[in-house]
Amino acid sequence: MSLPGGETTVHVTGKGKGGRNQEFAFVVAKELQGEAGWTLLIAGTDGIDGPTDAAGAFVDGSSMKRAQQKGLAPALLLEENDSYSFFTALGDLFVPGPTGTNVMDIKIALLWPTTSSVNFSSELLRKSRDIIKRGTMAKNHTTDTAGRLPPGQHLVEKWPVLSYGPLHGLTLRCGIFASLA
Repeated sequence: MSLPGGETTVHVTGKGKGGRNQEFAFVVAKELQGEAGWTLLIAGTDGIDGPTDAAGAFVDGSSMKRAQQKGLAPALLLEENDSYSFFTALGDLFVPGPTGTNVMDIKIALLWPTTSSVNFSSELLRKSRDIIKRGTMAKNHTTDTAGRLPPGQHLVEKWPVLSYGPLHGLTLRCGIFASLA
């Protein structure tokens, strides 16, 4: 099990609905599709993710296949930043309701060995590093946020950046977000 925390940033280019946790879960599902031996919950501790009733979503190696079986077009939904519709159709939204506490966003990754993937951990580590290094979540920023932010929140344009790129020395012993260094 791995339990990292922290908030991601989504640069909205589409007109869909969702939040940063749902979008991040969608990207992880896309990048690790077909991989066995893992499941992940990404959620905000306040119970709110973007302008939705969900705190986040559950994903695993079968998420994209199940979406295709339901006739969804994952690439189009992701391009439109419509993670909410994606996870609603799958029944994989995490909707605990507002909790009244806002500590951070959490990622709970459960991993287990599988007979079909001998090199699962190293492949998972490689793919997670690729996701982070590519900055999948940090492209094509737009400030058109009308109706897209939760009530009382605003877009922060000049927030201090805590880290861009590798976080030297950070190593989690297992999980999707293993070593960033």
